[in-house]
Amino acid sequence: MYPVAQLPSNQPVPAKSLLPLCVDLDGTLIRTDLLLESLLLMVRQSFLSLFWLPFWILAGKAALKQRLAQRVSFDPAAIPYNQDLVEWIREQKLLGRHTVLATASNRLLAAKVSAYLGCFDEVLGSDETVNLSGDTKRAALVAKFGERGFDYVGNSRKDLSIWAGCADCIVVHASKPTLAHARKIGSVTRVFPKPRTKLKTWLRALRVHQWVKNLLVCIPLFTSHRLSDLTAIKNVAILFCAFSACASVIYIVNDLLDLPADRAHTTKSSRPFASGELSILQGCLLGLVFSVIAVALALYLPPSAQFVLACYFVLTSLYSVWLKRKLILDVLVLATLYTIRIFAGGAAAHIKISGWLITFSLFFFLSLAICKRSSELMNLLKANKTRTSGRFYETSDLEPLNICGISSGMLACLIILLYESSQQAQLLYATPQLLFLLCPLLFYWISRLWVLTFRGVLKEDPILFAVHDRVSYAVSFAMAIIVGLAAFVRIPLERFLQ
Repeated sequence: MYPVAQLPSNQPVPAKSLLPLCVDLDGTLIRTDLLLESLLLMVRQSFLSLFWLPFWILAGKAALKQRLAQRVSFDPAAIPYNQDLVEWIREQKLLGRHTVLATASNRLLAAKVSAYLGCFDEVLGSDETVNLSGDTKRAALVAKFGERGFDYVGNSRKDLSIWAGCADCIVVHASKPTLAHARKIGSVTRVFPKPRTKLKTWLRALRVHQWVKNLLVCIPLFTSHRLSDLTAIKNVAILFCAFSACASVIYIVNDLLDLPADRAHTTKSSRPFASGELSILQGCLLGLVFSVIAVALALYLPPSAQFVLACYFVLTSLYSVWLKRKLILDVLVLATLYTIRIFAGGAAAHIKISGWLITFSLFFFLSLAICKRSSELMNLLKANKTRTSGRFYETSDLEPLNICGISSGMLACLIILLYESSQQAQLLYATPQLLFLLCPLLFYWISRLWVLTFRGVLKEDPILFAVHDRVSYAVSFAMAIIVGLAAFVRIPLERFLQ
């Protein structure tokens, strides 16, 4: 519950003739839209409910809002508010004004917001038959308070007709054309300026920093020693871009579906959609644009690569809406998604992926996926919490998770050791025995990662940690030198190994 603002002792109490203050909800009081929030909540709670959506839409917008409000579990504390406006409304209420929450959102949801904030005397909202928006809202307010008998707080072009019929206009986060129009038709007495959306915010929404994970599509080129094949390099470059666009779409969808969980999280609450820096509608449009980009790029790929990319999209979508909340299955899916990138790289370059590489990839990335979950639980322990929001893990799961994660990492080291003496390594490398040196390096890197996880140093994503970690770069550089020497330099080690 918000704290009750106090009126300064030297502030004169105004006359009781102050006009009622009517406040819009969506985009004004809150930095989101409750209709879209309700729709996302319904998808999250019951994906099959979407099949009813066309019938509700045919019944009208008011009926749609009513059905959604009745079916979703809505927490008014889990949405972003325009804090400066909330405090101003509290000040106005303490001055003796009658405050009204007048919204096109359903009355059931608006009442929860009003009860949570505790700064409204009355709630006017849509019901099953009336969509209280635009001219309909103006008619209701004029009928209740009279023409020019109220002040109105709004944000969009739909509020222009209401501003034309009120006494004072208070404009919140409106676009420049809307603000200019409001000044022409009414008396704008206060403006809450719209924060500028920076390019950095859009890039954060796209998770551009996560694109580094898609470099895994290049692995088949390196392991097959095909770095001089220009056609393969071109296809893999296109695949990287297609994967990055596709991944951004999935991240946007995931963030939109995970809004309540992200808002309850210590660091994820600052994400663009969770914090309200970007709207849900902007997220949908951004996702649509990058979906078109991903499809356009995929058209230039071989059919087998297109198929793998489609499989990645389907599996990631299932992960976002369902599998991410399944114990242990979620980390298995994450490890599989990393491995699919390697498969896609092979398909784009027409390279057959060996069983050794697939097995190593699965165990290695399974260790990293479990490490990510363990890091989240370690952070929960620091915050004196016991369970993750939106996941099925508890802090008591740390011990078995750590055992599984460390074991998977050690198995990845063992696979390299076994591969070094395999027939395939003998054919592909000039000095395959040098690959043995990869084992201690990988053992060191994985062990260090897990130690840092236990210390709480890891910030929930081991791959992004490695991108900013100097030791990881040094280990990667050393491993690259070893692989290069093993591939192209013939060293007569047999005489020393006898």
